[in-house]
Amino acid sequence: MIQHRSSFLGPVAAAVFAAIVAAAAPVYAETELEACRRLAPQYDAETEVVLWDGTRCDLLSDTEAIEADWAAKWPDAIGQASWYSIVTGKRPAVLLLIRDAAAESRYIYRATAVCERLDMRLYLEVSPAAPVEGRAGD
Repeated sequence: MIQHRSSFLGPVAAAVFAAIVAAAAPVYAETELEACRRLAPQYDAETEVVLWDGTRCDLLSDTEAIEADWAAKWPDAIGQASWYSIVTGKRPAVLLLIRDAAAESRYIYRATAVCERLDMRLYLEVSPAAPVEGRAGD
């Protein structure tokens, strides 16, 4: 009887735990691509421009090749922006999408320091968080 109850409680406990974790985690209202589409007019840029080598520049303006990414992925963004700059001949720029400025401050600091050292423009944009049914955060 105890074994039967514990085998029943295992899946129930796992389901309850999963529901609690899902409810506690913020669900973000937009993906990286959606953020780029929202911000493109502000940066006077085209989105997802395919370059000659098959790579995609998130935002390409007349003067800048901008890579957008979440704050924790700042090193990737700097590398990609550098490459897009080489390929396009435009100034490299990084656009960090921020979900929680306090929690992500170490990434913002690091990106700022490296971009300053490399003379690379850094933009910061807050990504709105809101419950969206059926969408998990990136």
